[in-house]
Amino acid sequence: MSKNTVKPVSVAIIDDDKPYRDFLKDLLEQNINIRLYGEYSNGNMFLNELKNPFKPDVCLMDIVLPDTLGTDLAVKVKEIIPEVSIILMTASPSSKTLTQARAIKADYVEKGTVGEKLIDKIVLHQTIIKNEQIISLKMKGDNIHEGMAHLSKELEDIQCRVSLLSKGQRKVLKLKQSGKTKCEIAEILDLSPKTVQNHLNLGEKRIQLKSEDHLFKYLVL
Repeated sequence: MSKNTVKPVSVAIIDDDKPYRDFLKDLLEQNINIRLYGEYSNGNMFLNELKNPFKPDVCLMDIVLPDTLGTDLAVKVKEIIPEVSIILMTASPSSKTLTQARAIKADYVEKGTVGEKLIDKIVLHQTIIKNEQIISLKMKGDNIHEGMAHLSKELEDIQCRVSLLSKGQRKVLKLKQSGKTKCEIAEILDLSPKTVQNHLNLGEKRIQLKSEDHLFKYLVL
């Protein structure tokens, strides 16, 4: 029997574009710690589903839906499930929708960007990290807040440096990212704690990011 006792994160997908819903399902189904709550083509269909006792942990929600705006739907959903995490998705990012997303503490991902590669990681961290937000990694233009653009560029640069890691450093950092302690990592990889610490120190130096930094959780290792 599997020793994995982690409760799967339940995810609802609300998007009227069926091919894109299928893409998201394929992406999420690759992670055994995520399971699909349901998929919906409009907001009212999803709200009706919330009359059931079982509720999703995370909602992947398009900003433009046939019957409502994702930002408005997110507010209604949070009234029903205050603890739910919302990830708003858009093909046309703007300062207005970004501001609205931040106001309701929702994550904000641009469709068709590197951000989609991070969706499963964002989803899994939502049950622990309620006040941190990830935004589109390739948003450009004068209408994007300077601070947000800087954060996006910073994370993208760090992700590029991941390729400089050795195999050992990558393994140690990946286990560290999953929440393992130094002693647990040493046991899993059959290394001494000192060697684990050396890999951790060199790995952090190469990616120029400490494992304690909140951005570390969103790297693809």
